[in-house]
Amino acid sequence: MEDKLEPLKKIENIQTGKPQINMSELQTQTTSDLVTAKMNLALTKATISIQEIQNIESNLVYNEDNLTAISDFIALCRKAEKIIDAEHKIIKEAALKECQIIDEGKRNMKKLVSDPMEIAVKKYTAMCQEIDNRKRFAEQEKVRKENIQSGIDKNMMLFSSRIAECKTNDELLSIERLINLEKANKSKYQEFILVAVEKYNSLTELLKTQKESVKAYEKLEAERKRAESEKNDEALIKIQEKQIALEANISEARVLIQEKAIEQAVNTVIEATEILPEIKVKRQSWTFEVVDINTTAKKMNSWVTIEPNVEKINEFLKASKDTWATEGKEEVILYGIRFFLRKTY
Repeated sequence: MEDKLEPLKKIENIQTGKPQINMSELQTQTTSDLVTAKMNLALTKATISIQEIQNIESNLVYNEDNLTAISDFIALCRKAEKIIDAEHKIIKEAALKECQIIDEGKRNMKKLVSDPMEIAVKKYTAMCQEIDNRKRFAEQEKVRKENIQSGIDKNMMLFSSRIAECKTNDELLSIERLINLEKANKSKYQEFILVAVEKYNSLTELLKTQKESVKAYEKLEAERKRAESEKNDEALIKIQEKQIALEANISEARVLIQEKAIEQAVNTVIEATEILPEIKVKRQSWTFEVVDINTTAKKMNSWVTIEPNVEKINEFLKASKDTWATEGKEEVILYGIRFFLRKTY
């Protein structure tokens, strides 16, 4: 009964996340001593021992008369190293295969997750970037529009204040010219040009009335001066009465102009903005990408590295070494590279 339930237990373990594989089932216990014993056995079969190598070296005489013995000893050591490497490969191969099977299983499982996740991440990132760009653009647009609209309102207040200070027709004409220039400035007001024109027109209508009153006052002032010079007291009194009434009208018009400017500023329409989904940036960091490596190398030479193309150099070396050997050369320097004959003794 236990044997029949074993597969079900393994499935249950998969679902619950419990470990499925006992490493002792995959490979036998390997210890350092066991590995050393196997390598010693391989050396013994080749009639080589570590003790022998150590004894030979300790008894070697290092002089020119003994070069052959030294060379033979080095050859023996190299042979021993090759045997150790070969045995190491054999010992490791079984465990390596098991590890490769485990790694392959992991890769396959992760791929089943990573493939659909990669699709989702790519699409999700593109959507978030689009929303982020739209938000940034919307904020820039909001600031731009607010600046234009607030600029119109500021001009309304400025013009109304300067109109209120005007006492002559020439001064009023100067303000009128400035207002007309603003009404024609399409590049400044862009899509709000009609709004600007409408608001400024409300000032020019009042300005027209103010100009007529100021002209009338200037005419009366000229008549008053003439009456004074002629000592016509009766005419002078009538003129002064008209001036007082006209001054009241001019003062009232100044108040109306300023009130109109304030009213227009208060009635500025704020456009509705698009409500975009909230996105959360999990992490962010500055990075870079090279878009023109030649410009980087020219402007910031310390930011680039130059590396030799080893494959191409080796191709040239392979094609040229026989010629150099025939010419009896052991070293050639070409194109900033030193080609030489390396000797191992």
